[in-house]
Amino acid sequence: HFGSSRLCSDSVHYVCLTAPPQPLLPLSAKSCRCRGGVGCRGGVAEAMVMPTPSLQCKTDERSMLLEAKVTAADVDVPKKTGSTRIGTSDLARISRKELDPLPQYTDLPESIYGAAMMATFRFSLSDSGSVRGIAVSVMLGLFINTGMQFYILFCTKKYIAGPAVMHVRQLYAEYHTSAFDDAGHLLDDWTEAWDRTDELCQMPLSQPYFYLALLCVWTGTCYVDLCESFRYLTYLWKLPEPAAGKSAECDHEAEAIVITHLARGIKITIAVLVFLPKVFIAMFLWWLGARWLTSTLGFQDLMLNAVALSFITEIDELIYKVIVPTDIQAIVNTYKIKRAEHEDHVKATQTEDMNHVHQMRDKAFVTRIAGMLLALAFNLLFPMVYMYKLQQVLPGYQWDVHGPCEERVRAMLDG
Repeated sequence: HFGSSRLCSDSVHYVCLTAPPQPLLPLSAKSCRCRGGVGCRGGVAEAMVMPTPSLQCKTDERSMLLEAKVTAADVDVPKKTGSTRIGTSDLARISRKELDPLPQYTDLPESIYGAAMMATFRFSLSDSGSVRGIAVSVMLGLFINTGMQFYILFCTKKYIAGPAVMHVRQLYAEYHTSAFDDAGHLLDDWTEAWDRTDELCQMPLSQPYFYLALLCVWTGTCYVDLCESFRYLTYLWKLPEPAAGKSAECDHEAEAIVITHLARGIKITIAVLVFLPKVFIAMFLWWLGARWLTSTLGFQDLMLNAVALSFITEIDELIYKVIVPTDIQAIVNTYKIKRAEHEDHVKATQTEDMNHVHQMRDKAFVTRIAGMLLALAFNLLFPMVYMYKLQQVLPGYQWDVHGPCEERVRAMLDG
């Protein structure tokens, strides 16, 4: 047995030792090098079982050089296999980490909603004058944000989406009056008999697949906002109750303040003041955006309107950057919410049965894959249901625009 460092290309093994070699004991090496100038430095070499070679010791003032001439056939090099690439202990740590990969606490959102949550937490921990002043200022910003979002949504519905819906309804009704005969058949020369053909063929429902793609993107935008709200609500609601007489409890970790316990009354206050308006705004905004996109005439305007809608979802972040000072933003970043440990993760840290840990890990993977598929299905199928069944921009729409407009576009391209 002797300390190992590196096997040279000429099959001569050199080990630099700080002390004379002791038989049958692993020895440490602070530095080592090979005759060709290639070597390594630092660390403690692992022990290896080597065949008995011819040994020749060379000493100097600093160390003893043990030269072991060994052929390549004498060295037991581990063989790579397809089934085992890492050690059992490493595999156990990986499995436990994959079972619950999220950190133990989560950051607050960098928006006026996150600032309102921070102010509520600080007020629950301390009711000093400065804390009250910050809480009042942040809550005022929250009310300004909520009021501004509702006002913009109201004006968008009244002055933009409403007239657009009336215009597209009038256009579709005129299409049936001018381009169809009394029996309900499309006239052969309808493009010549009616001068609003180009405008009709710029209607989103004339190209349902393109419109559906944009509607799916818009649905995903609002879906992310809703998921964020429900995720934070879940984190808050799972926090245990604090000790009697306290509204909240926290831990100090490095430069973070982690909220570990929260009273039920504080949870309800945050849910009502922060997340209830946020969820309602996201749902109403999706409906209004889908209605506006359906009534937009012109595919260029359709793209621009889809981008403009996302502006409304970012008002809370804009107000946060405008009115909240940078030092208060830094305080928001220091507050965290402790995640409740999953039952399977707790069991995995207590059991030594690795087969059970792997089973729980695989079960968690199946659950995550199912969640991904459900999210994908929702963001694809719900826009389809809205387009075919729920949209009221054109009630009783007969899907009789796509075909004639496709023939017109094809004729224009051929010409």
